[in-house]
Amino acid sequence: MRILLVTLFYEPLNNIAVTRLKAFNKYLTEFGHEVDVLTRHYSEDDILSSNLNKGMLAGDDFEGDYYKKGNVIYTKYKTTNSKLNFSNKLPKGIKGLYNISQLDVFHYSFVEYGVKAYQQEFSNNPHDIIIASSPVPAALLLAKQINEQFGVKWIADFRDSYFTDEDNISIRFFKRQVLNDTLKRSSGILYTSKWMLEDDLKLLSKAISKLPKEIIYNGFSKAENSHEEDIINSVGLLMSNKKLIVFTGTLYIQRNLNFFLDSALSINDKEVVFVFVGIQKVFKDEIIEKYSNLNIHFFDNVSYATSLKLQKMANFLLMPIWRGKFTGFPGKVFEYIQSDTKIIVDKEPPLELKSFLIKYKNFNCCYDKGDVFDKYIDSNVVNYKLTTLEKELISRKYQVKKLNIFLEKLI
Repeated sequence: MRILLVTLFYEPLNNIAVTRLKAFNKYLTEFGHEVDVLTRHYSEDDILSSNLNKGMLAGDDFEGDYYKKGNVIYTKYKTTNSKLNFSNKLPKGIKGLYNISQLDVFHYSFVEYGVKAYQQEFSNNPHDIIIASSPVPAALLLAKQINEQFGVKWIADFRDSYFTDEDNISIRFFKRQVLNDTLKRSSGILYTSKWMLEDDLKLLSKAISKLPKEIIYNGFSKAENSHEEDIINSVGLLMSNKKLIVFTGTLYIQRNLNFFLDSALSINDKEVVFVFVGIQKVFKDEIIEKYSNLNIHFFDNVSYATSLKLQKMANFLLMPIWRGKFTGFPGKVFEYIQSDTKIIVDKEPPLELKSFLIKYKNFNCCYDKGDVFDKYIDSNVVNYKLTTLEKELISRKYQVKKLNIFLEKLI
């Protein structure tokens, strides 16, 4: 089977979206398929940027509309595009409705260059199926256009929901119509959580609701490269005779560490060392100002291998929850689970996430700030070691094996 992965995020970027799509590429190839990737180019500055909206960054110019590296096509990308230019001429109220009706005006440059690249590279030998991974929804638009021009089947891969917590009733209703229209010629839908699937079923049309669906968790995979020894040695020195508490990953305003740090203010800071990895500057500055008397150390973005090593070195891992977010799964949850390190979750996690954490036993749910240290960190804790079978079931290879079976049924 010839498979095309369409995504705005791919290596050399380093985030949960990239690791998911890299796993699709690697394991679908191992299962005997011919896989290509269609993504966009990022400049060195884009790659190093802490901007959470990297998909909107301009990249840098190069000759031609795209270039190939192995089985990956990197398109040019512009911050302006035909739909955005038209949108900017509209009155404010009409502009908002127009933007929703077009699904994704902001990243439409990816669609424009992506169609050109597909035309030139694959028009004489189209793929059997496309997996379009969203966010951002421009990936869905690109797959839809390739389907319309070349007749290639496509499925949507929702890493996160198209609907947001901020959508009011009228906006959600309008977005529902647009999404139904976008998906009507798709052949199936993938989700990263059961909660997301169930929420979408309430909003999708009857015809779309009948499409084949599968839950493909992000899962966990071993690092392909070695960790950064200097960082590991630095953390090793920091944790001498101390309890090491680690957070790795992207922090959002809806997921903050204050719950845990407020609790830490009441203890002797010599007993505990906090290591936070990859936190954006705006949150880092806030933490430094508010918690200056705590033993907190920051590291910028590290390699995947280093992140996994730090998770195993830690005595505890912190998992702040995004309140009310129905998708339920922080990107790091499977990495955290496989580390065999105790996970401390603030307050009540979504039910689906809680069921995973309880199943793998290494988690404590704190309902009060005082619980963090009084009940858990200051107590003697024996970590639960996952069995080989348990680790296999949360592996990315196992999840892609489910995807492979799903695809075989569609073609």
